[in-house]
Amino acid sequence: EQIKEFDRECPAEIKNPFMDMINEQIKALADAKLKEVCGNIDSLTVKQSFDLIRKIDLMSIEEQRKDEYIDLIDAHILKMKNKECNLYLGQIIKKMADYGITSVHFHVPTISKVFNSKYDSVCKSYVSSGRYELPLMLHESTVGSSDEGFVLTTEFLYFKTKQGAFNRIKIEDISSFQAKKNLVSSSLQVIEKNGTTYELPSAFNKSIIDNAAKILSSLVSFIHDE
Repeated sequence: EQIKEFDRECPAEIKNPFMDMINEQIKALADAKLKEVCGNIDSLTVKQSFDLIRKIDLMSIEEQRKDEYIDLIDAHILKMKNKECNLYLGQIIKKMADYGITSVHFHVPTISKVFNSKYDSVCKSYVSSGRYELPLMLHESTVGSSDEGFVLTTEFLYFKTKQGAFNRIKIEDISSFQAKKNLVSSSLQVIEKNGTTYELPSAFNKSIIDNAAKILSSLVSFIHDE
């Protein structure tokens, strides 16, 4: 009670400098602890970065400094994810050239002028990407329809099933893609590691559907290896 009374009665010009000094000491202690815990942020892997964010979030230290360090780690994750995405895009573009597939068939960032607008459309329809998830390619089975086709990101394959349900498969769960052809038609299938198979909405003609499947399988294999 005496401390509270002193706090109420103490003039601001006397109290405020002491409070400022105490707050600065608290921030300095928090900063020293966070530097010790984080080490060199630029050397962290993505997994280490996520683990570190969770650890910092549970620490009993000054909130503002916690948020500042979490923002630094978040920026580091985004930088690594963009670098990873660019590596995958380079692989896609190379394989498209090798197999004679153009941006008419696969809309890909950096080579398709309409990619951004089309990706914005599918994000309003059947794609729900996370903060660190970046798009790699988009295929429309019906030109101009954001509901028909499939999208491959750094983490998922998004598509609508023949029953009309929107679905997504983790890239790590995909085994391969294959073309299925008969005398009158062809279709593109995705095969999961557990054997589950889905037919993807696609508009590839019979002369190129095998190459489209090879590009997709090659990309998924490349991502798995990375």
